[in-house]
Amino acid sequence: MRMQGRSHRHRITAALLAALMAFAFVPIQAGGVVITPDISGTVTAEGGAPIPGATALLYKWVADGGSGSWVKIASASTDGAGDYGFSSLETRLYRVGFQAPGYYTAYYDGAETLAAAKTISYTAGTEVEGIDGVLYSMEPSISGTVIEDSIEAPMPLEEIKAKVFKRNGSGGYDYYTYAWTDANGDYSVNGLPAGTYRIWFYDYGDKYINEYWNDVPELSLATDLVFDGTNEVTDVDAALLAKPAPVSGTVRDEDTGDPLEGVKVVLEPKSATGSISGDAVACSGQAYTDSYGRYRIYGLSNGSYSVEFLDEDYSDGAYRGEFYDDKPTFATADPVTYAGVPLTSVDASLTPLAAAITGQVTSESEISPEPLEGIKAKVFKSNGSGGWDYLTYGWTDADGVFTIYGLDAGTYRIWFYDYDGNYVKEYFDDVSSLGEATDIVYDGLNTVTGIDAELAAAPRVAGKTRYSTATEIAKKGFPGWDGIDTVIVSSGDDRAAADPLAASGLCWLYDAPLLLVSAKSTPDEVLVAIRDIVGVNGPVKIRVVGGPVSVPNARVTAIKSYVESYFGKTGLVSWTRVTDTGGRYYLSRKIAEEMKTNAAAQGKTLPGSALIANGEDYTKFFDALAMSPVAAQNGTPVLLVATKSVPDDTEKALAMLKAAGVTETVIGG
Repeated sequence: MRMQGRSHRHRITAALLAALMAFAFVPIQAGGVVITPDISGTVTAEGGAPIPGATALLYKWVADGGSGSWVKIASASTDGAGDYGFSSLETRLYRVGFQAPGYYTAYYDGAETLAAAKTISYTAGTEVEGIDGVLYSMEPSISGTVIEDSIEAPMPLEEIKAKVFKRNGSGGYDYYTYAWTDANGDYSVNGLPAGTYRIWFYDYGDKYINEYWNDVPELSLATDLVFDGTNEVTDVDAALLAKPAPVSGTVRDEDTGDPLEGVKVVLEPKSATGSISGDAVACSGQAYTDSYGRYRIYGLSNGSYSVEFLDEDYSDGAYRGEFYDDKPTFATADPVTYAGVPLTSVDASLTPLAAAITGQVTSESEISPEPLEGIKAKVFKSNGSGGWDYLTYGWTDADGVFTIYGLDAGTYRIWFYDYDGNYVKEYFDDVSSLGEATDIVYDGLNTVTGIDAELAAAPRVAGKTRYSTATEIAKKGFPGWDGIDTVIVSSGDDRAAADPLAASGLCWLYDAPLLLVSAKSTPDEVLVAIRDIVGVNGPVKIRVVGGPVSVPNARVTAIKSYVESYFGKTGLVSWTRVTDTGGRYYLSRKIAEEMKTNAAAQGKTLPGSALIANGEDYTKFFDALAMSPVAAQNGTPVLLVATKSVPDDTEKALAMLKAAGVTETVIGG
């Protein structure tokens, strides 16, 4: 997409790379509002992993004559990074406890009881950080495995919720706690008190029929599980029946009949005559085949569809893609018509492709070259007129080996490209341009081997810390600091990936570099960088991305004080914060709104798409981080969703963008 306004395309992407230096943090939330915490900390498991959804309990000392007691006055839930905070506290003595399902209750600092907890002497107006808790997992009480109810393919089911109900004193059952199944279908409910329980197996993906143990549809019919408080109740298993899918089938190898795993199946609206369906309610769907070659596609409206089968994984050989029913193109595909009755045998048999060109890509080293995984081998074919047309590609595997399948006889050239930017791209054989590349002649029968490459490491910009690295990258993006009137400042702490991720759109909007600070200090490199930016350009505006937890006011006032003291002049640095309230979903919404509102004034045009990424689990922010250079380059807003829901703020942002002409969403992860 063409950029509008000042031409700083190269600057924006370079500046955004600084955001990748920071890892995960989400602003502390209480009741959906970001607060400035007076007392804050992080709750982790014994191995150091954060515990989202844990509860921090705040107690105050209440004197009663010559004695007193600790009284609980507040609680706060931890966010995806395990962080919590309490605000608006008065000068007083406090203690903090920590709880989470499946873990033993603990208290600060490492105490097992409230009586033994360490007291926090708090003075109003100050910030006490590092009141952390470590929770230890309870012993298993009830455990089992959940699989698919299938004689042919009893696969384990991941992310099935085992919801536990405990018998009350009136003979009824109250919801008590839960556990999730893992990749092997296993779950374990830990730390239950002795009692009688019943379990409901629930699929939030809505692809399997929920049931209670043991294989009944209602709580009143469920079988009791008696836990004596000591001995684990095992083998509380379930086999869930798949809900009928509108379209399903099996994909096999045409030669051997073996099921093919990982084949992508795509449905697109299609009329019987081959044109795109005019049915406004018809929608697309897609799925991947499982280890039994099966696929199911849900959520279809009534209509006619083409079905395409694509092999996107060449690691175990490649197969020629096709449309149903054994047709080569969309135009010739036989449409399948869904009218409320499931279509259960929309099958395909894919033809294996012959290996045409293969080789290995390694790092350039005279001593110990290492195989390079994830290098793209892009194939160009001679067009007979002296030119070269891009045709297809392959990826290197863990051994650095790539294979190109299914080529016709002809002359080819190959470009080795590292999308991560760690290695210098080159054409075969060790040249920098397509015109200089060596021809590879394939006769249509015999595999061409030995098409190898050794890639040199790319020059890197680096500093001693993430903060200095971010500054060095910004310098590269803005040579001489010229043409800057706005600087984006966000957090570079380990717990702060959501904020600089959201900042990418503002880098595009204002042609601005991104600099990182710590919640506890303002790095010298940042002070010097903004001093020099002011020296070149005059007064500068700082746009702070993140709440006062991740970027406290003191960090920005330190920048302002230093710069204006250095030049002996006031009014050189002004700053505003995108928002003081709301969580990460609200922050991404506000940035999208700012991009929409101010784009025209900045000479920019908002693109017609938005990027969607997981914002709930800090370990999954890498999907979103991979999108951030796109957001900075093209001005594509980045919005965040939860694993199992779309937050209200994100829905509002999508509605706002749709009204502004943004009609396409790209989902990462």
